[in-house]
Amino acid sequence: MKPQHLGLALLITLLWGFNFVAAKTALDHFPTFEMLLLRFVLLAAILFPFLRVPRDRIRPVIAVGFMVGVLHFSLNFSGLGMSGDVSSAAIATQLFIPFGAILAVIFLGERIGVWRTTAIAVAFTGAVVISFDPVVVNHLDALLVVVISTVPMAITTIMLRRLTGVGPMQVQAWTAVVGIPAYFILTVLFESGQIEAIRTATLAPVAGIVYAAVAGSIVGHGGLYFLLKRYPVTWVNPLFLLAPVFAVFFGVTVYGDQPTLQIVVGGFMTIAGVAIVAIRSARKGTPVSEKAAP
Repeated sequence: MKPQHLGLALLITLLWGFNFVAAKTALDHFPTFEMLLLRFVLLAAILFPFLRVPRDRIRPVIAVGFMVGVLHFSLNFSGLGMSGDVSSAAIATQLFIPFGAILAVIFLGERIGVWRTTAIAVAFTGAVVISFDPVVVNHLDALLVVVISTVPMAITTIMLRRLTGVGPMQVQAWTAVVGIPAYFILTVLFESGQIEAIRTATLAPVAGIVYAAVAGSIVGHGGLYFLLKRYPVTWVNPLFLLAPVFAVFFGVTVYGDQPTLQIVVGGFMTIAGVAIVAIRSARKGTPVSEKAAP
């Protein structure tokens, strides 16, 4: 993998790490589906010029938008809103990585070498160690919802490897278009106090929505789609195991989470595993062009 692409992956993990704090801040004020509706309205407004896709690609683009924009985000942010901290939800979200690796081997025929298999196992074990933080025990329902949300995210990574001829910003724009009517219906049916939430909103929750749309979606998911067009799923996904480490750091320093021994030990294991994956990918990796992708 090229150094600049490794740098992009590191930037994404940093942005996603803080995204959990930003989103949690917004969710502490806005109802979940309303918050996601506002996020996608902002995203669609920014990316409106990219709402053009070849006719023979429109169906898979909409499928991707529904899978990640509706199924993944609705479950993931519901779990985040229910959780008592940032760290546990951030860690559980990384389960999309092993799920994605398994799906890539089954459906894309990708292979995982011994080094990267071991590194993924070490990094994921570190995430599991962190998940034994006592706070998680009191919010098992939130953890379960977040875990379920990782399945559509893993499926999305496979779908993106098969999707050719469509740019990352086009995918983001259509994801917003697909999400807007879905979240409008969900917030009308299942939530209340939306107008009051908008009327009483302060700078912090509004900034959380803006950050989630720009940093989390445009830069974060846009960068992820860019990398998936050029490298196998089993190379790209493990690099984002650093995201929960950054999330734990920001959760402690910004949101007020309390660090524990599990967080320290698990964080060290995760960083070590990701470092091995990055080094092995940089040595052996050759970019896969968009035309050559399955």
